[in-house]
Amino acid sequence: MLRPRFHPGWVPSWTTSDVKKQDAEDSLELSSVMAIDATRISDGKPVFVKFVDTGEVGTSEVDISLFFSEEPRKSDPHNHCVPVLDVLHHPDEHGAYLVIPALRKFDSPPFLTVDEPVDFVDQIFEARDLYIL
Repeated sequence: MLRPRFHPGWVPSWTTSDVKKQDAEDSLELSSVMAIDATRISDGKPVFVKFVDTGEVGTSEVDISLFFSEEPRKSDPHNHCVPVLDVLHHPDEHGAYLVIPALRKFDSPPFLTVDEPVDFVDQIFEARDLYIL
């Protein structure tokens, strides 16, 4: 479920309250956004919906993301890829929407030692080295 701003019949919050437009969460412009936060209706968990262009030549991001989201790769402890929860294909464009779980920021909690960011970078490249397509 998208934010209320994207629901049919939405009324801007600043028109029905004392909140100034510039202070209202639903006044933010989203002209060129390729990903947006949402809520998974089945369990209320936060997710992101990311638009991916599928008109490119070669293996698409959708195919690669699904590859790492399927067993046995999904359960591999070296696979640190974000799992795809769902793929929604756009009916009018060469694109699809990947629904992925919302994750924390890469530095939350903050790195406390030099080893932690080094390990972070190592993990990023582990799956690439193990699963050359």
